[in-house]
Amino acid sequence: MSFVVFNILFLNFASDLHPLSIDWYQNKAMHKWYLPSLLRFLTKIPLADWDTTPGNTNLNESAHPHTNQHTGIGLPLLEAIEKYVTEVFWNSF
Repeated sequence: MSFVVFNILFLNFASDLHPLSIDWYQNKAMHKWYLPSLLRFLTKIPLADWDTTPGNTNLNESAHPHTNQHTGIGLPLLEAIEKYVTEVFWNSF
């Protein structure tokens, strides 16, 4: 199914929905990348890649404790960068 066909079908279906639902959809539909990033049948990503990609960011979020352990939390930006460079970056060689 193409994006154009999906758009027509959704807008016909959406006539029975709350006006805010229609506004939400139209806001997303104007960005041609948005709906294909949510809907498998609209994507150009190979289906094997789509199926093996997690549907959440838990893996990325789990990196925060490790980063905080090495850089600290609540530091000013420059101090955090300096701490990372001196304690992590140079020790990785």
